[in-house]
Amino acid sequence: MSWVSVNSNFYTHRKFLGLSNDAVALWLRGLAYCGQYLTDGRLPSSAIGLLSGFAMQAISTTADGTSEDPATLTEALISAGLWVRDGNDFLYHNYDKYQQLRATVEKKRHSKSIAGAIGAASRWHGTSHEAANSKRCLQ
Repeated sequence: MSWVSVNSNFYTHRKFLGLSNDAVALWLRGLAYCGQYLTDGRLPSSAIGLLSGFAMQAISTTADGTSEDPATLTEALISAGLWVRDGNDFLYHNYDKYQQLRATVEKKRHSKSIAGAIGAASRWHGTSHEAANSKRCLQ
């Protein structure tokens, strides 16, 4: 399982003030998607329908009665400076500044896996240094 970081007062940042609730929800769901699939902030356009809720409903109505489709939501996020278009995909602005990148997450996972294997070897094969460093443990 991976995590993403969101400042607890992000919604008061100037970039979010003019956005609809649907656009903010899409931004947040997209961020979670990037963290889950370790995309380093790249959001494929193929995920927008699902993440915006439009896979289940045709149109979302805002408070003033206007409707926002996925294209409108993505354009709002680009205009706000939260996303950057990259071909058919979208990139989170400054993703690497606030989120862990794939390489970092995978390195931590590997380290934890090794530590767990050493702990298991120590538990089941004794506390000797040889047991903890056995080839079987480190594979």
